[in-house]
Amino acid sequence: MQSEQPMLQFAGIPTFMRAPIMPVDQLSPGMTAVMGVPTDYTRTGRAGARYGPRGIREASLHIWKYADSSVSGPALDPVTGNVTHYNPQTGRLADLGDIPIYPTDVVKTGESIRLAVKDVVKRDAFPVILGGDHFISYPAFQGFSDAVVARNPKAKIGYIQFDAHLDLWDSNPIMGKLNNATNARRVSELPMVDPSNMVWIGTGHSIREEQWNWIRDNGAHGYSIADVERRGMRDVVEEAWEHASKGCDTVYLTVDIDCVDSAWAPGTGTPNFHGIRPPDLLEAVEMLATRNIGAFDIAEVAPNLDPTEITQWLAATVVQKFIRPRL
Repeated sequence: MQSEQPMLQFAGIPTFMRAPIMPVDQLSPGMTAVMGVPTDYTRTGRAGARYGPRGIREASLHIWKYADSSVSGPALDPVTGNVTHYNPQTGRLADLGDIPIYPTDVVKTGESIRLAVKDVVKRDAFPVILGGDHFISYPAFQGFSDAVVARNPKAKIGYIQFDAHLDLWDSNPIMGKLNNATNARRVSELPMVDPSNMVWIGTGHSIREEQWNWIRDNGAHGYSIADVERRGMRDVVEEAWEHASKGCDTVYLTVDIDCVDSAWAPGTGTPNFHGIRPPDLLEAVEMLATRNIGAFDIAEVAPNLDPTEITQWLAATVVQKFIRPRL
């Protein structure tokens, strides 16, 4: 039922931030389009990221509740002093629902993701992809790059990944070349990507030495959690942006929620006991929100592994802070 009154967070259809449900062919240039990819069938850790898109959407309703029921309109950030006139129902935000996935066919699932993201980008809309395990970043990047290169065959695309891991395996002995530990390696092999424009932030989990050596040997850039703690997130992000954007037409941003210390975000497939603090991740996202990012995804949110729902709330807040300047 439709109502002029503010709707409680546990009522109604749970689209992201109460955005209208919209088919892709109704997108207009400049719109932000949210899409879910409910798959975790290429995971190498615990199951549950298939529930990520729904969990993130439901958490976003709590954020929207405050905006929807506000009598004053603008939101004040008491830390920065910034005032934001924020209304996700301006016609600039749409929820396209979930991309079709095929649990027993990773190639078909990947193609489905690629085509869906490409369709959004070729309409000059901005794709926000809710995972799903981190495999989704590879086909999502493919779809994004397909549309970018169609406009400019010489285009170069940078890549920033917030993650406790590098996802640079060439092949997992059980899962093969297409899984949530190989997505960045597959991205690095695409012709519009130069490894010198690839950046990882927040690495802190035990990783294979050859993957860290791959970064060094290929001119890529990795910032461990120790770098973030020693230098501060703002300094790291500024330098990371210089590397990722240098000579590039645009940059793809991906956030694996396991970059956050699991004391704050336990709902993920691979717990991380030395990770980024939520305020630092939110600071980074706000810094990047006004840069030349062409597509964004967030992955590895597993609501079933966090009965407090804090992990999906954090993920929804990350998305909300990133898209806010676009609305």
